Amino acid sequence: MCYAENEGAASQLRTDCASVEGAITVSFDCGRDDYFSPAPAPGSYLATHWNTYDSVFMAPCATIAPACSGGAGAGEDPVTVPSPTTDPAIIGAVRRGATLKTTKGAWINRPTRFTYRWQRLTGSTWRAIPRADRRRYRPTDRDVGRRLRVVVAATNEDGTTATTSEPTARVSSRRHPQ
Repeated sequence: MCYAENEGAASQLRTDCASVEGAITVSFDCGRDDYFSPAPAPGSYLATHWNTYDSVFMAPCATIAPACSGGAGAGEDPVTVPSPTTDPAIIGAVRRGATLKTTKGAWINRPTRFTYRWQRLTGSTWRAIPRADRRRYRPTDRDVGRRLRVVVAATNEDGTTATTSEPTARVSSRRHPQ
């Protein structure tokens, strides 16, 4: 996160604030002037651009539990819902009649079950495709000219988290040979 300053050497990462119980412990302050300031000078870069001090993620884990896989109160086991490290990917020819399949992506926190929901882009809205809830999907006439994506949800004993694949190209009308 730190870059070379005018002196030619990168600033040292430092912690200026005392730890807050349950808060994420990573600090992004480089030389007390780059990314984090509780009171930036009016009109300065930090006052008018992204400042990690103002980030919604700078909060106790109990407030933003899914973001930091925490949130349990004192003496409780931490909440460790599944969290994606790699999004799912759609594989196959994007054309009517061809079979598309999806990876589930990569996950942490030991998911025990995965569910799939294929969607098509209609106008500017993603809509679930009826009965398209498996790892494979065969585009139909209704999909021609539209983009598809898949939502993968991972579940463990602490809860469920979902993520989506990148959208496909528009489905071609050229029928896949059977």
